[in-house]
Amino acid sequence: MTRLTRTIGMASVALTLAWAPAALGQQNRNVTPPKAPTAKIPDNPPVLMSYLFLLVIMGGAVGAALIPSKRGHQD
Repeated sequence: MTRLTRTIGMASVALTLAWAPAALGQQNRNVTPPKAPTAKIPDNPPVLMSYLFLLVIMGGAVGAALIPSKRGHQD
């Protein structure tokens, strides 16, 4: 067994013994898990505003794509 292997083995044993009290001190009693939150979705979402917002976003994307690039003659 080389010195490096022996050192690594001793270090892993020392770390295991150092972490043992933390593992034993964990909570042992039964705890109910937290409940998931409920979504607050409106009964009638604003459909017209949603489509208008989509139209503005798509128009901006198309407009940005139509801007000509300023490429020089050396490209």
